[in-house]
Amino acid sequence: MEIIGDSHLKGSALRISKYLNTKFEVCSFIRPGACANQTVHSQEMEFMSLGRKDAFVMNEGTNDTGNNGTKRNETSVMTTQFMQKYNNTNIIFVNIPQRHDLAKDSRTNVEIQAFKTKLSKTATLFSHVTLMEIDFNRKYFTKHGLHLNNAGKEWFAKLIVSQIDKLVTSTKLNP
Repeated sequence: MEIIGDSHLKGSALRISKYLNTKFEVCSFIRPGACANQTVHSQEMEFMSLGRKDAFVMNEGTNDTGNNGTKRNETSVMTTQFMQKYNNTNIIFVNIPQRHDLAKDSRTNVEIQAFKTKLSKTATLFSHVTLMEIDFNRKYFTKHGLHLNNAGKEWFAKLIVSQIDKLVTSTKLNP
């Protein structure tokens, strides 16, 4: 199992592996501050080597949305192309958390919600893609409100393991 993302997934591999069956190998590639296209391009060979019995968890963080719809639309197109290209393996997308360091009705949070809605519709078109619709409660964030705190990271790891268990049960994935 591969974990690919920005700073929101920092430390997740260790937490997830402690809850997963020992038959799984958990690796991560975390690039704080990176946009999804930077992460995807740097891991392209890894994605191609994965198969139907593999999975990777990916988040497209707050760096992929901005204060206007242009960046959101570009990211949506790139995400759809990504889902089409890497149909050789199971993909678990984690939705973008709300920015708790900004007002709930801020332009950035509105853009995040619009992207999440579009990603949800797109993910349903692909049988190898699962979207984790997670409501990241404020209590799971640090004081500054952007990143998950320790309790949030533990909670998140357990949710990922639960999703992996569902994939194993549905025979999409076998360790």
